[in-house]
Amino acid sequence: MQLGDLNLSQKKLRGSIPSQLGFIPTLETVDLSNNMLIGKIPEQFGWLPSIEKMNLSHNETSGTNPLKL
Repeated sequence: MQLGDLNLSQKKLRGSIPSQLGFIPTLETVDLSNNMLIGKIPEQFGWLPSIEKMNLSHNETSGTNPLKL
C-alpha cells in the first residue's frame, strides 16, 4: 500500500509538523490546513519527488517553503 494523499485538515492537530512526512516518496497531496500547527516547515518536504499540492494554511507555521512545485 502506498500513501498518495494525506488530508488531516481541521483535525485540531497541535505542535510541529513531523519531518517524517518528508520521507514518504509517494505523497502527491498533503492538506494540514486549519489546525494549530506551529514552527518551521520541515526541509524534508523539499525531498518529496511526487508532491503536487500542499496546503498548510490557517496554522502558525514559519520559514520558507522548501517545495519546488
